[in-house]
Amino acid sequence: MNRTNLLAVVTCAVFSLFAYVASQAIADEAGESATKPAVVVSDAKSDLYVSDLDIQKIKWAELRKSDGNGVIVEFKSVKDYLHNDKKKTASAKQQFIDSQLGQPRFDAKQFLKLTTAEQLIEIRETPGHGGVDIYKDIVIKSDPKFMKEFRMVWPSVNATCASASCHGAPEGKGELKFFPRGGPNNDKVDYTNYLILNLWETKKGLQLIDRDYPEDSLVLQYGLPLDKAKDKHKVTPRWKATFTDTKKGSNYAKFEQFIKDLDGTRTPNYGTEYQPPVGKLNSGSKALDDEVEEEESDDRD
Repeated sequence: MNRTNLLAVVTCAVFSLFAYVASQAIADEAGESATKPAVVVSDAKSDLYVSDLDIQKIKWAELRKSDGNGVIVEFKSVKDYLHNDKKKTASAKQQFIDSQLGQPRFDAKQFLKLTTAEQLIEIRETPGHGGVDIYKDIVIKSDPKFMKEFRMVWPSVNATCASASCHGAPEGKGELKFFPRGGPNNDKVDYTNYLILNLWETKKGLQLIDRDYPEDSLVLQYGLPLDKAKDKHKVTPRWKATFTDTKKGSNYAKFEQFIKDLDGTRTPNYGTEYQPPVGKLNSGSKALDDEVEEEESDDRD
């Protein structure tokens, strides 16, 4: 074989080797990427919103007699703690009734005649809840009236104050953030926004929802045109009034009525663990369990 032919053979062999190595590298890379899960960046993190347990706590705290029989409830079966019989079970409702037998002012027949909401409220307001774990053994499965009404008045605020250019931005504005509706997390988004609306306040202690003086609620005052508001929203390039007037039937009037219809004149301490990614929520008033302990202490005194 002459020198020219030998050089051609060697050159061909070298190119073949490079081609083989390159093809193996490509195959390895393809195989590796096929086995690795894709990294998805999403705002739909579970810790952005209230938990299922927090939702139950909010429902229990905001339940009112006007809910009547309109709430769907599951009374779970629990062990018979009254007789220490681990094999015997009864519904949480029956356990509560059994725990109250012999107590003054309790009549089992009258209790069973109450509406679903009235029964739950009596359980809620009984010291110790009759030994029933209300958040675990009794599940409020439907939305009480307060949430149905909230969903009716929230869209006007959602379109302005809670929009992506304002407090609905990923980083929020002024230490306050709301979350947009849409997708599978709507329920959690609604309860999260509701909780923030009730527990957020300014450094001066002004509340977004003021149950004592509904017309002073910042969600209303900050939403009014500057010439009509007592507490004026800071003027920013993208700020837009949520409400145009306070006339009867206006969005302002509907939101004010929603606040007036909330149960009680003080914000409950829902007992929730949630804190938003932006800003901080206060604790409200006493939690249900704190109120129970205080009542039991008063009874002992």
